[in-house]
Amino acid sequence: MNKISIIIPVYNVAPYIRECLHSVQHQTHSDIEVILVNDGSTDSSGAICDEYASEDARFIVVHKENGGVSSARNAGLDLATGEYIGFIDPDDYVTVDFYEKLLTAAVEHDADFALAPNARISEAGDLLSDNSLVEAFFSSRNPHLTVQESKEDVLFLIMFQVNAWDKLYKRELWDGCRFPLDLSLGEDGAICPIVCARANRSVYVPDVTYWYRVREKSLSHGDITLQRFHQNLRGTAAAAHHLLEHYPEEARNVITHKLAIDTLNYVSFRTSSKETEESESKKGSFLFRLVSHIKDA
Repeated sequence: MNKISIIIPVYNVAPYIRECLHSVQHQTHSDIEVILVNDGSTDSSGAICDEYASEDARFIVVHKENGGVSSARNAGLDLATGEYIGFIDPDDYVTVDFYEKLLTAAVEHDADFALAPNARISEAGDLLSDNSLVEAFFSSRNPHLTVQESKEDVLFLIMFQVNAWDKLYKRELWDGCRFPLDLSLGEDGAICPIVCARANRSVYVPDVTYWYRVREKSLSHGDITLQRFHQNLRGTAAAAHHLLEHYPEEARNVITHKLAIDTLNYVSFRTSSKETEESESKKGSFLFRLVSHIKDA
């Protein structure tokens, strides 16, 4: 079996982390190591991690001073020994066959990374939005296309779906790549396009789900201040600069999607608001329409 390293950065998520760790512990693919990086939590999150590690030798706990999610993920990457790498945020969870199906698809299609659908849920676990936009992306290009076999298709996909956590990667994609420590927001958008652009082939696996929890007070879903807006722009600029340098033949594609992501960030820029089902849906629909319109122009 192919060993998978699952990296989970942990910070003050005691009300949610057991659901996350339970979903990982009971994966149908059992050859895993689960690297829990407790990033200076001040609640019982660290103790919960230690509890799981004491009961299951596949769980490894690292306790460190608070340095942010990028620092925690990087610490996990430095320790990972698996042939494949996955990330989960500690307030999220996955279907029980998540990694088995992603791994099977990656091996069968010789893909460098496999992508899963994600659904957004509230703090209480209620569904906010599903992954219909990504499904629409595939249907709009080819209703039967689940494997991206050209650099153009891979770049189109990752500029639209830049999350670190809904994918399973071949380990070598992360060689020499780490999350940027100078960003507390937009770090996925800064590094994931660079990592995934190394792929020659990727595969979409529609019959599993990553459940992404939208919390009002979380780093990703708090108020969008001017500083956080600028960090998002820095992230997309860093990714675009790298991609343009290494894949100049895809310049139009890269610039198109940087424009789309930056426009979405501008739409999201606000000083005080709450995420709702309606706003989540509107922002996602706006991004998809914008990307499609520019792509077809």
